Amino acid sequence: MCHLAVEKALKAKIESSGDMPPKIHNLVKLAELSKTPDLMTGAQTSLPDTLNPLNPEARYPTYKLLAGDVLTEEQCATLIRQSREIVEWIKMQL
Repeated sequence: MCHLAVEKALKAKIESSGDMPPKIHNLVKLAELSKTPDLMTGAQTSLPDTLNPLNPEARYPTYKLLAGDVLTEEQCATLIRQSREIVEWIKMQL
Protein backbone atom coordinates (compact mmCIF):
# COMPACT_ATOMS: atom_id res chain seq x y z
CA MET A 1 0.00 0.00 0.00
CA CYS A 2 2.99 2.33 0.47
CA HIS A 3 3.59 2.33 -3.27
CA LEU A 4 -0.04 3.20 -3.96
CA ALA A 5 -0.12 6.05 -1.43
CA VAL A 6 3.05 7.62 -2.82
CA GLU A 7 1.82 7.08 -6.39
CA LYS A 8 -1.46 8.89 -5.70
CA ALA A 9 0.33 11.76 -3.96
CA LEU A 10 2.72 12.21 -6.89
CA LYS A 11 -0.17 12.12 -9.36
CA ALA A 12 -1.98 14.78 -7.30
CA LYS A 13 1.16 16.93 -7.48
CA ILE A 14 1.27 16.51 -11.28
CA GLU A 15 -2.42 17.37 -11.55
CA SER A 16 -1.99 20.45 -9.35
CA SER A 17 0.30 21.92 -11.99
CA GLY A 18 -2.46 21.61 -14.58
CA ASP A 19 -1.12 18.49 -16.27
CA MET A 20 -2.91 15.17 -16.52
CA PRO A 21 -0.93 12.43 -14.75
CA PRO A 22 -0.09 9.45 -16.96
CA LYS A 23 -1.60 6.05 -16.28
CA ILE A 24 1.65 4.54 -15.07
CA HIS A 25 2.84 3.11 -11.77
CA ASN A 26 6.55 3.97 -12.02
CA LEU A 27 7.25 6.18 -9.01
CA VAL A 28 10.58 7.39 -10.35
CA LYS A 29 8.96 8.63 -13.56
CA LEU A 30 6.03 10.15 -11.65
CA ALA A 31 8.44 11.96 -9.32
CA GLU A 32 10.26 13.38 -12.34
CA LEU A 33 6.99 14.50 -13.93
CA SER A 34 5.85 16.10 -10.67
CA LYS A 35 9.11 18.05 -10.54
CA THR A 36 9.58 17.07 -6.89
CA PRO A 37 13.04 15.39 -6.99
CA ASP A 38 14.81 18.77 -6.95
CA LEU A 39 13.00 19.62 -3.71
CA MET A 40 13.33 16.22 -2.02
CA THR A 41 15.85 15.27 0.63
CA GLY A 42 18.20 12.33 0.08
CA ALA A 43 15.94 9.85 1.88
CA GLN A 44 12.92 11.06 -0.05
CA THR A 45 14.62 10.71 -3.44
CA SER A 46 15.55 7.09 -2.75
CA LEU A 47 12.05 6.01 -1.66
CA PRO A 48 10.58 5.76 -5.22
CA ASP A 49 13.51 3.54 -6.22
CA THR A 50 12.94 1.35 -3.17
CA LEU A 51 9.17 1.04 -3.60
CA ASN A 52 9.09 0.53 -7.39
CA PRO A 53 10.08 -3.15 -7.41
CA LEU A 54 7.59 -3.88 -4.61
CA ASN A 55 4.58 -2.80 -6.70
CA PRO A 56 4.17 -6.06 -8.68
CA GLU A 57 4.84 -7.98 -5.48
CA ALA A 58 1.82 -6.36 -3.87
CA ARG A 59 -0.44 -6.90 -6.88
CA TYR A 60 0.18 -10.56 -7.60
CA PRO A 61 -0.19 -13.29 -4.95
CA THR A 62 2.93 -15.25 -5.91
CA TYR A 63 5.05 -12.13 -5.55
CA LYS A 64 3.48 -11.34 -2.17
CA LEU A 65 5.01 -14.48 -0.76
CA LEU A 66 8.44 -13.47 -2.05
CA ALA A 67 8.16 -9.96 -0.62
CA GLY A 68 7.34 -11.44 2.78
CA ASP A 69 10.45 -13.55 2.57
CA VAL A 70 12.83 -10.66 1.84
CA LEU A 71 11.39 -7.79 3.92
CA THR A 72 11.80 -7.83 7.66
CA GLU A 73 9.27 -6.31 10.02
CA GLU A 74 11.73 -3.49 10.70
CA GLN A 75 12.16 -2.79 6.97
CA CYS A 76 8.40 -2.69 6.51
CA ALA A 77 8.01 -0.27 9.42
CA THR A 78 10.68 1.98 7.90
CA LEU A 79 8.99 1.94 4.48
CA ILE A 80 5.63 2.78 6.04
CA ARG A 81 7.14 5.67 8.03
CA GLN A 82 9.02 7.04 5.00
CA SER A 83 5.93 6.72 2.80
CA ARG A 84 3.80 8.62 5.31
CA GLU A 85 6.42 11.34 5.53
CA ILE A 86 6.70 11.80 1.76
CA VAL A 87 2.92 11.80 1.28
CA GLU A 88 2.58 14.51 3.96
CA TRP A 89 5.46 16.46 2.38
CA ILE A 90 3.82 16.28 -1.06
CA LYS A 91 0.52 17.45 0.45
CA MET A 92 2.30 20.54 1.75
CA GLN A 93 3.56 21.19 -1.81
CA LEU A 94 0.02 21.27 -3.21
